[in-house]
Amino acid sequence: MGRRGGVRTAVGLSLATVVGVLAATSASAATTTIQATGATITRTDATAGTTLTVKATVARLDLWCSANKLVVNKKATTIPCNRLLSVTTTGAFSSRGTLVASQGLTLRGQQLTLDSAALSAQGIALTATAAAAGNAPSISAQGAQLHASGTLALATPGHIDLSASTASAADWQVQANTLASHGGWLQQTGSGDWTLNLSQLDLSAQAGVGLADRVGQGGMLLASAHQFTVNAQRLLLNGAQVMHRGSGALRLDGQAALDIGNATVGSNGHLWLTSAAPLSAANSQVEAQALDVQAA
Repeated sequence: MGRRGGVRTAVGLSLATVVGVLAATSASAATTTIQATGATITRTDATAGTTLTVKATVARLDLWCSANKLVVNKKATTIPCNRLLSVTTTGAFSSRGTLVASQGLTLRGQQLTLDSAALSAQGIALTATAAAAGNAPSISAQGAQLHASGTLALATPGHIDLSASTASAADWQVQANTLASHGGWLQQTGSGDWTLNLSQLDLSAQAGVGLADRVGQGGMLLASAHQFTVNAQRLLLNGAQVMHRGSGALRLDGQAALDIGNATVGSNGHLWLTSAAPLSAANSQVEAQALDVQAA
């Protein structure tokens, strides 16, 4: 493949814990601690918002929004949903509702299941402290909506699954082994340089999986970074769309595998495709101001 000129741009949280009902306190209250079977919940209220810290060993906590108030273990509280700043638990938890924070929102647990959840904040930090068993994701946000006007930070020693989800942020910080988004929409809106280092990035098309307008299609990855680099052992982009709106370079480096078959890959600047293995590019559309391919 040679050079080619021209560019065409084409909540409910379920935590592993049993808890009591959170007592109502004023926004100016300092710290309240509630003891319950198998759990200790510390609620801290400040001008900025409310922080919940859960230390637990067994069972379950449900946390979601109703009439803009948090509902905890099926009991209403006086905590506005948009004032929640962070939830930390020693166990795993899952989300099935909407959480909106006026500032930053931090969720931390052994594993995070946020399927179909909607999270919105100035900054969102999701941390799963342990890898899930087998091939299960440590952070699962399938069909979710994650929107941060600032930074979206995802951290886990295991796998992240954003399939059929929409996730956007000015700045992305990803620390993980693997990341997948089949039929999803991932967007970086800021102009700062972005480097994504993974063992595997999988945006390939999967039958029956995807957003309403992307079912059965690959994931969409949009980056406005001046320089955008993806380093991975395996880059699986079959059927995906990767569009670089910055004027610098887009570098896709799949050391052991680089598959852009049936994909659309474009950059407003220089596009580099590199792999120590043969490049799979059947039926792909690749467009940039300049193109360099280095593959076996």
